[in-house]
Amino acid sequence: MLDINAENTLFARFVNKGNKKTGNIGIVFYNVKIVNISNEPYTVKDVVLRYEFGGEKYSVISNVLLTGIVRAKADVNAIMVEKGANRIIVMGWDNLRTKLSLLKILKPGGVLDGSVYYVLEFDDIEKARTLENVELVVTDYSGLESIHPIDIQEDWIIRGKNASIYPRSFIVDSKGKITYEGQND
Repeated sequence: MLDINAENTLFARFVNKGNKKTGNIGIVFYNVKIVNISNEPYTVKDVVLRYEFGGEKYSVISNVLLTGIVRAKADVNAIMVEKGANRIIVMGWDNLRTKLSLLKILKPGGVLDGSVYYVLEFDDIEKARTLENVELVVTDYSGLESIHPIDIQEDWIIRGKNASIYPRSFIVDSKGKITYEGQND
């Protein structure tokens, strides 16, 4: 049995030139913690998002977001969320999907943590209110599922208005100056 903590959540538009889902709304789970609360070891194969929208059922794998670096005493991986003219640097972004590729056994009491971003099947943030049966589903290599319902919160939608994620590399220097894709900003 597993327990999931997925409290730091918001919606944000996915913008990635050339991707067929560019412009769609995505849901960000920042620093998800998966805890093995059983007495048996568990090897996590995947964490998918299942939901119903417009009478259809969807199962979505997470996107591995290209991260930037914030220069500090120790460099920190980060993503950039843009909200209008503002840039929000989300420090400590650690793609959970990348961690899953290491195939580590989650011992009893063990914790697997990381962040995930799922791109959904619509491009209007208001449609997030119509999502049904939203759940994070953790599977192991034997096909065993641990299902964790997610209640969509109004503040996730409000914070997600005009918020966008552009997967790209960037560097934030010690003075807060952002450099990305060969340009200074």
